[in-house]
Amino acid sequence: MERRGFLRWFTLLFGALCGGSGLVSLLGRRPQDGGWQVVAKPEEFEGQPALRVRLAVRAGWETAERPIYLVRDGEGIKALDARCTHLGCTVRFKEGEFRCPCHRGVFDAAGQPVSGPVSVPLPTLETRVQDGAIEVRA
Repeated sequence: MERRGFLRWFTLLFGALCGGSGLVSLLGRRPQDGGWQVVAKPEEFEGQPALRVRLAVRAGWETAERPIYLVRDGEGIKALDARCTHLGCTVRFKEGEFRCPCHRGVFDAAGQPVSGPVSVPLPTLETRVQDGAIEVRA
């Protein structure tokens, strides 16, 4: 084999090994969602109709924080996504209801649409109280 042929063969083999190992590395690092996260202590929520907290969620290969609200649900607690179902603006809890600042959509304290361009309720996230902490499934 000539020197030029050997170098061509070696370069192709080396490139395939590097590219293959990079691809395996990327595929092996896929994020796993669905775990429980501690977002607050029950004491922080006492006496308040709603508590805004942050939930870490996967955004592609990165982790981002998303605002959610904890609200009373009878004797329990439920978590509502704080993104308006109309265009995704972050709602604010004020005077017993959730208000969207972008297009004046209004949701009641349970996350149901009341007025404005909204027609879909705020999404509910699975919530539990365990070991003295309020946890939400991401």
